[in-house]
Amino acid sequence: MLTLAADSTRQPCISLTLTNYLSTQGAFDPKKAADLIRSSMDQMHRGIVAALTKFTGQEFADKESDGTRRQYMRKVGFITPAEETFFSGVYSLISQEGTHKLDAPKETVMVLERTISDYLLLLARRLSDRRRPASEPVRKGHGESTR
Repeated sequence: MLTLAADSTRQPCISLTLTNYLSTQGAFDPKKAADLIRSSMDQMHRGIVAALTKFTGQEFADKESDGTRRQYMRKVGFITPAEETFFSGVYSLISQEGTHKLDAPKETVMVLERTISDYLLLLARRLSDRRRPASEPVRKGHGESTR
């Protein structure tokens, strides 16, 4: 699961906590897994919002709600309204799956973890591209350049 370093100007780092947890053979606790996924999202969103406030000069007043962080990212044009809706829905699904023990088999949480990992990677790449000077090529994917 991707997480953003405390200094949001650095590259995101990989935290293996959730991946390690999901790969164990012991008893599975969907609440613990959901908490790890939400924590990764929250931490990444905090770092991105901190960086965006510097880039845009637009203040972010609500420090405690991940929903308002997603709204801020949409307001400043970092994510689209459709992305905000989708990832708010995924966040809600993670919360629901984590609290209803019988509804969250390990495989469901693994799909959610993969989705969120890819989402956080997308955000990290977007943020990195915003920081890149205009003279440097922008990653298009798999080593391709758009400039």
